[in-house]
Amino acid sequence: MFISTIVMIMIMSIHSVAHTKESAKALMNTIRMAFPKARLAFVVAMASDKDHAGFAREILSGKLC
Repeated sequence: MFISTIVMIMIMSIHSVAHTKESAKALMNTIRMAFPKARLAFVVAMASDKDHAGFAREILSGKLC
């Protein structure tokens, strides 16, 4: 018996220049409102003078305002 499985993957790329915890919070609110059930993966690059920890806390918190 042959079983066929179809897997559908939707990949969307969102480019943002958010680099503060406030902008990260706004970015997450926007993404969660637009794509409430989406599984997310992030690639982040930031200059060394930015608040990396604050940014990461907002992105990883997943909270909505």
